[in-house]
Amino acid sequence: MNQEGKVRQKDPRVKDVITGIVSLVLFLLFFGFSFAIEIKTVGGSVSSRTIPQFVSSCGIIVSLILILKNLFPYLKAKKSGEQQEPTYTDRKRWVQLAISVALMVGYILLMRTFGFMLTSAVYLFLQMLAILEDRSKKRVILIAVIAVLVPVILYIPFRYGFQLMIPVGTIFR
Repeated sequence: MNQEGKVRQKDPRVKDVITGIVSLVLFLLFFGFSFAIEIKTVGGSVSSRTIPQFVSSCGIIVSLILILKNLFPYLKAKKSGEQQEPTYTDRKRWVQLAISVALMVGYILLMRTFGFMLTSAVYLFLQMLAILEDRSKKRVILIAVIAVLVPVILYIPFRYGFQLMIPVGTIFR
């Protein structure tokens, strides 16, 4: 409690820094474990380790961005005595977390049936919609475009550059 008798809430940037650190450790472990994968060359320099190392490298970069984006402003605010008020209620965060987990489970379960392109587009759209604060028509259209473009942009190098077959889904065979 602070001097006014109110319960003092933690700065939300602290949670983001902790999340970034935990994610960084997990992605570093994932990257390290990728070296245990037996090498099977797919084409050129692409092997069975390529995708896990690529994904874990992207995760490491995003984790570092999350840490740096929140750590320095938090330290600066703490030094000056400022405190950022939390922008979300705890209940809202738990609901968003539950929705995100449900969407990820659904994405994994539906990938085999509907394939990478359709499942990824729907997942990305719903995931961004779930965490979006401003649901104006313009924002929803923007996330719909992003949700369609990301799987297409990812598909092209993997299919034509690495010559890897991306799951098309049993419903489309």
